[in-house]
Amino acid sequence: MYSSAKVVDGNVTHEVLIFGPLCVEPCFQNTGIGGLLLETTMQLAREAGYKVIIIFGEPGYYPKHGFVTCNHFGITTSKGENFDAFMGIELIPDGLNGVYGKFYEADVFENLPGMEVDEFNKNFSYIKKMRLPCQWGYEEELSSERNAPLN
Repeated sequence: MYSSAKVVDGNVTHEVLIFGPLCVEPCFQNTGIGGLLLETTMQLAREAGYKVIIIFGEPGYYPKHGFVTCNHFGITTSKGENFDAFMGIELIPDGLNGVYGKFYEADVFENLPGMEVDEFNKNFSYIKKMRLPCQWGYEEELSSERNAPLN
């Protein structure tokens, strides 16, 4: 799913797109479905007039589709950070030319009211939240759990 986002540089706001998550049923992974979904939707975004996509995604996957870390563009998160999973791609040549600043998702994502989200989620059957080996950050999370002090 794509949604609007923005890069803000002082009083100048640039519209960009964000998407996620891109998910493929594990039994169909490594068959090209994810790449086809990505390439097709990027073409649709391009045809709709969008110039840029910025994501928080798997650093081992998205670069092979042309994504690079946002520090290459002079863009940081809203908190001024940069890291491997914070990536962007120009849908047209020089789509990020003159675009610098801080990235903000749509207000609905930036300001999610935690208690309201928890209440909303109670409308659905329980699903245990899990971190899987195919998810970004899994190894770091597992490592920190292994090194946590015992009580």
